[in-house]
Amino acid sequence: MNPASAAAVDVAVTHALFVGDALAVMQPAGVGTVWSTDSVPHANNAVALAPLLAGALHSRDRSAPLGAATP
Repeated sequence: MNPASAAAVDVAVTHALFVGDALAVMQPAGVGTVWSTDSVPHANNAVALAPLLAGALHSRDRSAPLGAATP
């Protein structure tokens, strides 16, 4: 890493679509911890999406179309 750059970079991703040794390649570049959702099964899954989606669907205004903004 460049001495003027960050000491480490942590990464949060929604869909961990890492190919081959992508994680191993990112680490020497300064990437520290990688957190991902469980939308794609991966060793770095840290956030379960099902409870978040269920909560959002349960609390939405049932009269509004799915995807519509709610107050």
